[in-house]
Amino acid sequence: LVIYKKMTVREAFGHVYERRKCIWPNDAFMSALLTLEKQVRKGKAPSLTLAEYTRWGDWEGPEEQATEVRADGSSATPRPMLGKLKRDDTCLEIEKQPR
Repeated sequence: LVIYKKMTVREAFGHVYERRKCIWPNDAFMSALLTLEKQVRKGKAPSLTLAEYTRWGDWEGPEEQATEVRADGSSATPRPMLGKLKRDDTCLEIEKQPR
């Protein structure tokens, strides 16, 4: 998605997460995706930071507000705009349900 659809990592994550709620790339893989995004976007800052991504995994509800300010002065949200995120270790139960 980052290479062929020219999406940012933030957009690509939201796209995939909306379709498969149990995805959660580990920190090393997300770091690699952020590096790839920077290369594809020719040196532009990644669309999110690894620290921000880590916070998404710990997010418990809407009471948390944006607190991080990026180097370019924009505000970083503590979570993607996807509603409440809950890390799920497996999609096995979801995959067993008839479609």
